[in-house]
Amino acid sequence: MTTSHIICPLALQARYRPHAPAVVGPACTWTFADLEAHIRTAQHALQQDAQLQGASIGLLPRRDVQTLAWLWAGWRERRRVVLVSRRWTPDERADALQMAGVATCLADDDDALPAAAPVAVHPRSRRAEDASVQARSCASTLQLQGDATVIFTSGSTGQPKGVVHAWRSHFYSARGAASVMPLRSTDCWALSLPLYHIGGLAIVMRAALAGAAVALLNNPVRDWTTRRITHGSLVATQLKRLLEATDGPPPPWLRGLLVGGGPVPAGLLDEAHARGWPVHTTYGSTEMGSQVTTTPPGASRETLATAGHVLPHRELAVRDTGELAVRGPTRCRAYLTPTGRTQSFDADGWLGTGDVGHLDAEGRLHITGRVDHQFISGGENIQPETVERALQALPQVARAVVVPVPDEEFGARPVAFVEPAPGTAFAPGCYRTGLQGRLARFKHPDRYLLWPDDLPNRMKIDRAALRNRAQQACD
Repeated sequence: MTTSHIICPLALQARYRPHAPAVVGPACTWTFADLEAHIRTAQHALQQDAQLQGASIGLLPRRDVQTLAWLWAGWRERRRVVLVSRRWTPDERADALQMAGVATCLADDDDALPAAAPVAVHPRSRRAEDASVQARSCASTLQLQGDATVIFTSGSTGQPKGVVHAWRSHFYSARGAASVMPLRSTDCWALSLPLYHIGGLAIVMRAALAGAAVALLNNPVRDWTTRRITHGSLVATQLKRLLEATDGPPPPWLRGLLVGGGPVPAGLLDEAHARGWPVHTTYGSTEMGSQVTTTPPGASRETLATAGHVLPHRELAVRDTGELAVRGPTRCRAYLTPTGRTQSFDADGWLGTGDVGHLDAEGRLHITGRVDHQFISGGENIQPETVERALQALPQVARAVVVPVPDEEFGARPVAFVEPAPGTAFAPGCYRTGLQGRLARFKHPDRYLLWPDDLPNRMKIDRAALRNRAQQACD
């Protein structure tokens, strides 16, 4: 794409399909004309309110129309929208916003930020509802090349860094995704992931470019079978709850469920495939604007065990070390860290992902672990994800994470945190027996610990926190 600007796809929908549904809630539907009015109201606030000036604006998002309006208004007004997690503490949000150079954050929560934080809190919903609209003065184009969004990612280290994307990245991400999960203007994609996560933001982009609706969920399980939702994005835990709460095949209108955000247990894929649920497995990252690879519709169970083929507008290479490298127009522009703006690309634009994997003879991607998770025990390499997959294949295990702890004799040894499957008790002896014949003996965990109830429920497991807990338990 050589142009530097495009007309906002929602402005086009409001012009040519004003009465079509844009946002479908449990009890109310907003048309594209309704959403456009909300966006223009927010644009006017960004133009007129002295507190909302500056190149960046913070946003503590909810899954609602007001948040969507502020997002699109920020992009139309050439602001960099910095999204912060609702799961963070106020101090964590303040640190992230300061790192991104944000002076004001849009939020409705009284305790969104610490009282003494240098970042001001501006009411999010009041402006979207009460400001007078000056429609004629509002831009309806989007700048493709400049900074558009900052999404924070901590990977498995627990240390967040801001990933900076241009709108161009989101555009090409949605275009490539449509090659395997085509979206029609009559479709509806559930807003089933938070908007401060790249997977949630990608839903908004795909729907906008297709002229499809997004659905606001009231009941994240029942809504799939009672409302005409055609597509959704889930992590493995959400898919598990959905299958547990339903019987038999999916509703006839459901055409695609994108399941990612981490490994999907084999037993879960077995059940989904056997029951005919339209699952697509995928591999992606915040840095690549969401998906990099995805399996096609109607994939075989063998194919669902992979992450699928590389999508259009992305490139993927496997380095000699087994690490995956990616590049292409969906790739981010930079990172924001406490020490400033940085780039981690080589001279040819490749970004090392830290993920380890390989491509099979048919070009399908297999993810085997993380470079920074592997450790050496008695001279042998142990990839924790290999042990975790073996444990999660046991019917008594809902999920497992394996971390190294220091060992005088071997240098390090594996310890496993296990969440028992529903209806089963924590049973280390059972897990040890179950691994016999599945893994080389040196890979077996020396100790099993019960999954901690107070572990933060985030999209990615904080392995650093679990390593500290394991070390304390073993001291």
